[in-house]
Amino acid sequence: MIELKLEDYISHLTSIQRKLVFFLASYNQGNHDLIVDLALKLRILYINKSGTKALFLTIEKHLNIELKVWIRKSFDEELRKKGLEQLINQYSFAYNNEIDFWLENGTNKISLIEAFNRPKAIKIGEHYYSAKELVEIVADKLGGAHIQSKLNDRCLTPQTRSILFGDLNTYEFFIIQTTDQTIKIIDSLLNFIQTRIYSELIVEKVNN
Repeated sequence: MIELKLEDYISHLTSIQRKLVFFLASYNQGNHDLIVDLALKLRILYINKSGTKALFLTIEKHLNIELKVWIRKSFDEELRKKGLEQLINQYSFAYNNEIDFWLENGTNKISLIEAFNRPKAIKIGEHYYSAKELVEIVADKLGGAHIQSKLNDRCLTPQTRSILFGDLNTYEFFIIQTTDQTIKIIDSLLNFIQTRIYSELIVEKVNN
């Protein structure tokens, strides 16, 4: 049995980035069937499956680094922390989601995988989701890895098309948004691999 080395994982990462860029361009030209292909590539990067670690986690371990992104805490979290009056002055009640702030200034910084897994990162209708959950629904239940014959309301809610997202359904919107952010993250990671220069996104891992 051959054990993969760092250069093999980097090769996979580079290949996935090329596919993400190509699929995203094709999607933007109207090939919306590629939303499932994008979700499957995101699953490889972010999610542990069948005993295989997420590619981002594997590369982090080999390089002894941690990818860090910004999040903006949910309204409920901020309400509990600060109280209602301050929040009313600070925030509008417009639609909001944490993926917007991964590479911007949010309220605090956490690991990329932790941000991807945060259970209340996205609110759609009455339901809260993590980015992970939305990717898994598309990649694992809606025709990616398999087609699930029965879906509950929680899975079906994001299929509703919305004028808020330019007539995309919310699955499509968030997969596209996550893909766009991920391409930028891979760019930074590949630059670090070449230069070994740390940045706000890439920090040396502190071993406890």
